Amino acid sequence: VVEEFRAQISVDNTPPSAEILFPFDGQEMLVDDEWIVLQAQAIDDVAIDRVQFYADGAGVPFAISTVPPYTEKWTIPGPGCHSYRVQVIDGAGNAAWSEATRVCVVQ
Repeated sequence: VVEEFRAQISVDNTPPSAEILFPFDGQEMLVDDEWIVLQAQAIDDVAIDRVQFYADGAGVPFAISTVPPYTEKWTIPGPGCHSYRVQVIDGAGNAAWSEATRVCVVQ
């Protein structure tokens, strides 16, 4: 007896793209605000698994978003300048980083 089985396989070797839409690079925020709202754009030809938000070069994300719109809040610790990046990971495990965005919190 010979049996035949078929399986459909999709291969995704194309990394997603990542961009921070807000805040704008070089933007100033007031220290009176409680948090900074970050919004990222994530694009992939198949599916996005998650968007990870990083602040000030930290090795671990301060937030992970799995559904659009990819928006997260970061609590302002006080005056000073901060940088943010996002990492987008697609359903196949391909990853891409956004450019860093620098924001200064002022009195």
